[in-house]
Amino acid sequence: GEIPNFNSAILRIFKSNYHWLMIPDHVIYFTPTALRIALEKSGFKKCIFNYPERALLNFSLSLNKVLKVSGSNRLERFVIFIISIPVSILIGILFSKMSKGEVVRFIATK
Repeated sequence: GEIPNFNSAILRIFKSNYHWLMIPDHVIYFTPTALRIALEKSGFKKCIFNYPERALLNFSLSLNKVLKVSGSNRLERFVIFIISIPVSILIGILFSKMSKGEVVRFIATK
């Protein structure tokens, strides 16, 4: 399976302005530790986790959300979004390598 990572570094930075905070689409969010505990309590014995390089624009999209809330105009937001894309991709990859990426992919067996 694959779920949003509630231990994502970008979520920790942007908090309520995090682009992927999608309620009511996702009612419950898990950290990898909480997911492992829930799976083990459900009878799964082996859990393997990895952090694919997905949602690499989440930093730029979350920054855009902050700017929108703060009253920046559409052109400013667009320019900053375009400029921030390389940074967003780079930190998305780095955070995934550090197990702090946007997505947790897991395989659990009974």
